[in-house]
Amino acid sequence: MTKDRVEVIAKQRYQKDISPWLSPEILCENPWIQLHNEIIKFYQFYGPCESEDRIRKDFYFRVRDQIKKVWPYAKIKIFGSTASRLYLPQSDLDVVVFLPKSKVDDLKLVKTLQNKLSKLAWTRSCESIGAKVPIVKLEDTVSGLFMDISFNK
Repeated sequence: MTKDRVEVIAKQRYQKDISPWLSPEILCENPWIQLHNEIIKFYQFYGPCESEDRIRKDFYFRVRDQIKKVWPYAKIKIFGSTASRLYLPQSDLDVVVFLPKSKVDDLKLVKTLQNKLSKLAWTRSCESIGAKVPIVKLEDTVSGLFMDISFNK
């Protein structure tokens, strides 16, 4: 792509306000570097801010503390879009609870946690889903966020 062509595209794009996260200074002749620059700017424009991270961490720590009351030896980890910081504002949090191997059925673990979490003042809804990988779906009244909690033994 020639420099003249880049300038023509820049004028068309920025005059129409097609992509609000773009600015003329990120343009370059190499299309792969251009794509890279656009992805970075897009993430900076739409990516999470500190307050969103804080809200998610608060929700996670409140749930983690409750899980630790039931299973003090559990290891709890966030995974998915929250862990990678590629979440959208209303994306749920995905959490896995690691427990030592036991003969306790996964569905019983899910029901135990559901009973504990559903009694909390900040829980709007809490349900257990008995799928191939049983999960607890939790909605927080404080943040309005959802969390899916699964188990790995």
